[in-house]
Amino acid sequence: NTPLWSPASGYSSFAAYTSPSQIRLLSGQLTRPIPITNDIATFITTTDTVTTGYVTAIIDGTSFTPGQIKIWPSSGRLMLTYTGTLTTAFTISTNLVYPPPIGGAIIHTFFSFASTTWTTDAVYAIPSMWQTGISTAPVVTILRGVIRNSSSKSNSAAAINSLPKPDFNLYFPTLTSNNLYIGVQVIPPSTTSTTATLTPMSAVATNTWFSISNIIYVTASPAYTSFAFSLSNVTPNKGALTTGVPKAIAQCIRTDGNNVVILQGAYTYSATIFPTLPSGCNPAISGRQLYPVYTSAGVLPLCVYSNGTLQLMKGSTNPSWVSISGISFQGNPAF
Repeated sequence: NTPLWSPASGYSSFAAYTSPSQIRLLSGQLTRPIPITNDIATFITTTDTVTTGYVTAIIDGTSFTPGQIKIWPSSGRLMLTYTGTLTTAFTISTNLVYPPPIGGAIIHTFFSFASTTWTTDAVYAIPSMWQTGISTAPVVTILRGVIRNSSSKSNSAAAINSLPKPDFNLYFPTLTSNNLYIGVQVIPPSTTSTTATLTPMSAVATNTWFSISNIIYVTASPAYTSFAFSLSNVTPNKGALTTGVPKAIAQCIRTDGNNVVILQGAYTYSATIFPTLPSGCNPAISGRQLYPVYTSAGVLPLCVYSNGTLQLMKGSTNPSWVSISGISFQGNPAF
């Protein structure tokens, strides 16, 4: 990375990992002691053909501030461009998951939008979906790209129909083009539905896009239960299936050769009890990792410690529930 950036003390260093099914995971934290405006940090990776798109980032300085991380392919590197201006020293955190490049035997499904309100963007990645396609293990679904509101007014109607159906309601944090954090839900439209819809939880302003990159979840499958673990020290959040409230207990799922750990679901928040990942679901790298998560009080930062403890960095906010969907990392190989 460029000389002005350095590893963030107390956090995990940047690390890249490719799973047996070619899922790419990039995680870690960087710090910089002086203010910046629209700076670039470049990280060597494999010679992927990466389509541009935006993912969420956490800025952990004097406040929890969203900032865009832009992915550019450049001569065998990923160029992660931070878009924004900060006036104090800070730590930038990105935890990025992306599917294999399009081409060869890799199958990507491109979306049809739910209405003419939603369109693609001329510059950034066309919304698409990729799945592991493994029938003997939980099927991993990864979304990427951006979706633009082309209507004359803000809109929070369904953007995509007919997504693979998860076992319960899932809520993810995401970022809009005007640097606002919002939530995105993937839920079945009815109790009898065999598919799910993707809908922003807040109105998206006209001519503004929101990112669906970093949305990853496990689709219901016969082998699902044998790979799923329940977190300890948590109470399930049992909302109705088709309402804007999570339904199931938070889960940790090891899949894709047991190398990829995916968290999904939600738990009822307690200020005095910290959720704990089950044995075998700890991160492979040391130090704490910082993720944005969607809660009943909006998007907040959550720390995942190497010992498996989860801690919501809430400030004075007290949410009633916390979704952990969207968190994924390389699992400890000792499992």
